[in-house]
Amino acid sequence: STGTATQLDKQSVEIQVDKICLHSEDYFPISVSSCNFGNTLYWNSQAGDKHRLLALDFSGTVTATGSDVKKVKVGDHVVSCYPTAASSRVQIPGTVCFNARKFPFLQNVPCVSYFIIAWEIFTQKLPKGKHGRTLGIITTEPSSVLCHVLSAAAEETGWRTVLAKPNPNVLQYINLCSALVILPPVNRLSQEDLAHMSFLKDVVIVCGSQQSDCIQNVSEIDHENVSFHILAIARLFRKAPLKEVQKTLHAWISSMDMKWFRNLSGSVFQQTENFEGLNSVMSYFTCTSVPLAVLRRQKDISVLSDIPLYEPQKQLFKQNAVYVVAGGLTGLGFETVKFIAENGGGCIAILSRRIPSSEKREELRALQQQYKGSKVVSVQCDVTSSSDVEKAFQSIATTFMGRPIKGVFQSAVALHDGHLEVLKLADFHKVLSPKVAGTLNLHWATRDQELDYFVCYSSVASFLGNATQTNYAAANSFLDLFCLYRRNCGLSGQAINWG
Repeated sequence: STGTATQLDKQSVEIQVDKICLHSEDYFPISVSSCNFGNTLYWNSQAGDKHRLLALDFSGTVTATGSDVKKVKVGDHVVSCYPTAASSRVQIPGTVCFNARKFPFLQNVPCVSYFIIAWEIFTQKLPKGKHGRTLGIITTEPSSVLCHVLSAAAEETGWRTVLAKPNPNVLQYINLCSALVILPPVNRLSQEDLAHMSFLKDVVIVCGSQQSDCIQNVSEIDHENVSFHILAIARLFRKAPLKEVQKTLHAWISSMDMKWFRNLSGSVFQQTENFEGLNSVMSYFTCTSVPLAVLRRQKDISVLSDIPLYEPQKQLFKQNAVYVVAGGLTGLGFETVKFIAENGGGCIAILSRRIPSSEKREELRALQQQYKGSKVVSVQCDVTSSSDVEKAFQSIATTFMGRPIKGVFQSAVALHDGHLEVLKLADFHKVLSPKVAGTLNLHWATRDQELDYFVCYSSVASFLGNATQTNYAAANSFLDLFCLYRRNCGLSGQAINWG
């Protein structure tokens, strides 16, 4: 999406993004929804907004810095590994930024996360490499960019490396290895394979975001001479660990001969016509060329990715649409009328049993003068009466001719408190009618309209209860369930439990 500048905290920087490495779901969640809620089905027809892409590896130019940021300055080109919602501008902690001038090989392909994996393997999981010791890397794609990074880092830290595919002949390549790194989608070795590897001391199993069976596989292996290490990508790329590791990681990468990494391969991603039907992005574990979403032209790349940016809706309400507020002359209802006017609503119809007082009419005039694009009318209507509601909507259609109704806000309320044993049937009818009958009448009156909003003002009493408000709690419980019913029918519906 496009992004706008907001207030920076003291330790953050704002970056205008140039490139985003398009990782795959098996590597790390690809959307904010997936990251927050897991790998779940999201139906387009029921979604009120688009799912935001999650950027992990990206590069860009610093456009603003917080007062406590010393590591980078405005104008610096930086690379980073930090999960954030993808946008043309993002805000991230200054500590997770690498100055691209110090790491020129990352300017073209900012795959910082590969180097974090390598750092974790060679400094945290495996013992230091000694001359003559061999590391085996088992992968389905030995030519991948990740294998390139791991092999080069292994050589720099004293290991000899062997790359092998997981096939029946794998033992002839790795039988002399003292350590193994197993990359997804491979996630285990058999007991029989291990029995033939007399030099083996350590096995690192890298687990992607969709490999929950890794730990179980390791727990099933019992080998007295081999230590097994799980490297869980999902934990490694959490925000807090990423901030903590940056200083050490920076020094570690700086200590290596950068000529190993000059030829990291990347390619500009382009959306195809049948993109939704294809698994267009290869696994980030096995890609031989990192797919890049290029958002700005640079010296090294002149072609932009053909990816439309999503413009978030700037106005909650539309100038040429009608918004109906039942019970809109008082309390929360009138606050809603003011809120709609403040946020761009051009046509507001208030439904109320009473005619506005002279003071209220003056308030409505002042509101329209303050927000000159808004017209507010009050229609006398008892929402508990279906005929009254029908006439009211006919009047609204005449007043705002040609303007569609896009929102209904149901704030009608009546109270009659008392302990349950003293409440009469009429007391229940008085309190339930505005919320039950009124809501049903509004529902039927707008059933053929394509509403953006159908909002019912409920209360915390619907689930917490109140000793003297049994009837009121019941009325609000109906609102909660009725909004759920509307949503299950594919209609807009939202209950707000005021408290």
